[in-house]
Amino acid sequence: AERGYTCSAGLAEAQWGETAEALLERADAALYRAKDQGRNRVVLSDRDAGRGAPRRRASTDSPSSITASA
Repeated sequence: AERGYTCSAGLAEAQWGETAEALLERADAALYRAKDQGRNRVVLSDRDAGRGAPRRRASTDSPSSITASA
């Protein structure tokens, strides 16, 4: 039997003076937004998405599709 795998991720870039706990909280929030949007997603934290990050929505038909959104 064939197994299907999916992957969702939340990304956050460390900010100057930010605690590790705050960084992980932002990454965790982005992860849950990725899961809410569907499978095979990569979502940037709100703070990082405003830094010229791509704001495109990719199809979830392919395991290689990635979405960067606020």
